[in-house]
Amino acid sequence: METKKFFIGQKVYCAGFSEAGRVVETECKVYPSYPIKVAFKTSEIATSILHFNNEGVRLKEQEPTLSTKPYLLEGFSQVVQEEGHFEDFVGKFVKFYNKGKFQFIAILAEIIYGNNGVKFLPEGGLNTCEEIQPVTLEELEYLKVIK
Repeated sequence: METKKFFIGQKVYCAGFSEAGRVVETECKVYPSYPIKVAFKTSEIATSILHFNNEGVRLKEQEPTLSTKPYLLEGFSQVVQEEGHFEDFVGKFVKFYNKGKFQFIAILAEIIYGNNGVKFLPEGGLNTCEEIQPVTLEELEYLKVIK
């Protein structure tokens, strides 16, 4: 008799999810090559359903991430790093973000330091954003901003 790694009702773990999920199906007909269907509760009202093959490889991925034991972090670091100098980006293209979500790419016009932290104002913009990231030359070339 063949022993299966994954079975219905089993508590499993996957990279990217802080809580365990449950195997809800082991013979999914929608994705026959990925028959393991796992439900991960992502909030009080939402659940993510993911499909894995018998080796624990997630649909559209190459490496196994489905685990029967919780993940242990190795190589994790919070060593203090030198803080970036935002002023170096004034007048340059940057990516603007709010609440971790990408908003747009524009030239950084001004940095505003206030009681609510640092805010970034794009050139010609009326609204500030909470975060910026540098734009690579490859991204600017792809967007045809530079040649």
